Amino acid sequence: MTFKVEYSNQSQKFLKKSNKLVTRRIISKIDKLRIGDYRALIDIDFENKILIIQVFDKRGKIYK
Repeated sequence: MTFKVEYSNQSQKFLKKSNKLVTRRIISKIDKLRIGDYRALIDIDFENKILIIQVFDKRGKIYK
């Protein structure tokens, strides 16, 4: 089952502000959903097979 990935405005802003190496690492790993010290909060639209990336942040901050 293949899903399309979409990024919310907030997650896009995070990627634009982040170090380019971090941004590339996150984007390259998003298919595997493993991004090291960073976390992504993702909504899943099963009906349309879309992953919607809502928020990116460091592991210690994302759950607050």
